[in-house]
Amino acid sequence: MQVSIIIPTFNSEDYLERAFASAVEQEGVSFEIIIVDNNSTDGTVALAERLRLQYPEIVRVAHEPKQGSAAARNLGVRLAKGEWIQFLDSDDLLLPGKIQRQIALVDDSVDWVLGVITIVHLNGEEQDVGVNEDAWAGLLNYTGLGHLNSNLYRRAILIQAGGFNESYRYCDDFAMYFILLKYGASLKKDSTPSALHIHHEGDRITTVNKSAMAKERVLLTNRVVEYLEKEKYEYYVKNEASVNSARLNCLRKQATYDIESASKNFRYLFPNGFRREDFLMAALPRFAFLFQVMGFENTERVRNIFAEFLPPSWKAQLK
Repeated sequence: MQVSIIIPTFNSEDYLERAFASAVEQEGVSFEIIIVDNNSTDGTVALAERLRLQYPEIVRVAHEPKQGSAAARNLGVRLAKGEWIQFLDSDDLLLPGKIQRQIALVDDSVDWVLGVITIVHLNGEEQDVGVNEDAWAGLLNYTGLGHLNSNLYRRAILIQAGGFNESYRYCDDFAMYFILLKYGASLKKDSTPSALHIHHEGDRITTVNKSAMAKERVLLTNRVVEYLEKEKYEYYVKNEASVNSARLNCLRKQATYDIESASKNFRYLFPNGFRREDFLMAALPRFAFLFQVMGFENTERVRNIFAEFLPPSWKAQLK
């Protein structure tokens, strides 16, 4: 068995069959599909069982009672028989030929294939997110290390790293990327779009709490920075401006949902306030000079006020 395709699912009755079709239609490799239900209350389980009966030789259905995508994915990895792991969110899609192309890229030295993800926004617009040549920068900026759907992982490295950290409810994928980088997982890059990550208004495997998600992102970012400063000091010093920019952008994301916590974190991380020389300006918004004039908290409060009534095309300029 070359590949185990793991589909964690929660209340995905409206999407699962579409995701499953994109998996079962992969060609040129031997694979199994493991659907891991995570406490669905709609018709997801019945649909999963119907798919299992339709494809009994390659489909298994499992149930993970512990809520969260990390626990569901970990169960899938434990059950997997394939040498390689392909994750697929039940509301997303693999593109044709994805797995065959990436399997052809690997040899015994490769642990992890990074693939381009195509994001499909609510308005139907598509955006390709490429792979960053600097893996640590990709991790800090939450782009550039592919996406769980667009990547491919050697099962052995996931087991060795201990699986997904189930204490993370929202950033478990990036927490896993952090562990893999610390373990020295060898990377291979695939420049071809590999999967679609489709935004929608429906339920996901976790209940979306954007404030809690932003908080977890800040905590994880700080863990990464502390690791770099301690264990990869030369890299940290060389890239300190971009590291600071990543931290600031993370705090700005938190400020959208929890201005008080973000302002407190800013004062702790940047006790001297916003100083232009501390940041890589290309990674900051056009209005970054306002941080010097008005301070972080006041600038972010004004941004949030404007974001309430500006049209979407203008609102994007405030990010």
